[in-house]
Amino acid sequence: ITNKMVENADPIEKVLADFHGFVGNDVLIGHNIKSFDMRIINAQAAKCGIDFSNELVDTLLMARRLLPIEKKSLADVCAYYNVVNNTAHRALSDVLATNECYQHLKNEREV
Repeated sequence: ITNKMVENADPIEKVLADFHGFVGNDVLIGHNIKSFDMRIINAQAAKCGIDFSNELVDTLLMARRLLPIEKKSLADVCAYYNVVNNTAHRALSDVLATNECYQHLKNEREV
């Protein structure tokens, strides 16, 4: 993400308020969501008076617990499960790949 890409974006206060309204009380799933994404989101949200207290499911933590591979990045977990993520590090592509990996990890946990 470059400055040019976000130069005309809405201010963080509006974006966070819209995102909070969109997710409501839903469970949030992400790869490294607990240590990375939510740390950043919550730091900004606190400045805006927004509370993200959603339950979190972290596929990185699941992969660390369940998979017999050395590295556990989203790309590594995708490779393990043969999940295609053609445009890695782009929101929609990463969301779809993370969801597919989550479905696999959930099945591993149930076995």
